[in-house]
Amino acid sequence: MVHNAQNSPKVKVFRLTRILTAVNAIALRDWAKDCIADNVDILLIDFQDVSLMDSSGLGALVAIHRLAKETASRLVLCSLRGQARMLLEMTHMGEFFETYPDKAAFEATLKLGHLDQIRATETFMDERETASVP
Repeated sequence: MVHNAQNSPKVKVFRLTRILTAVNAIALRDWAKDCIADNVDILLIDFQDVSLMDSSGLGALVAIHRLAKETASRLVLCSLRGQARMLLEMTHMGEFFETYPDKAAFEATLKLGHLDQIRATETFMDERETASVP
């Protein structure tokens, strides 16, 4: 991850795989806390491979959103679809979160901020474990 002195944001990406439930919601909150402790500006959670999110997963997102706001960080969600998108829509939480159709759309919004100088660190997670990918 590179944090450029020319005001480009420090971004970390968490790429969920398959589910966001009580099984892995704690790991997601821990990741967010670590990011905030590391002065990350934008926490991007990528739902590209998520097929299921339950109320515990939604609760984790709300808690992370609150924590991010308290520390002047931003929580961003991308690639929401299927049941995860439906849960946000049914609970009227879709407007609560900053969302993008996909990671490319998010990156396009940063283009004017010298995106070529930003390298996001991706963390992949499924219900069993987390692993960092530089």
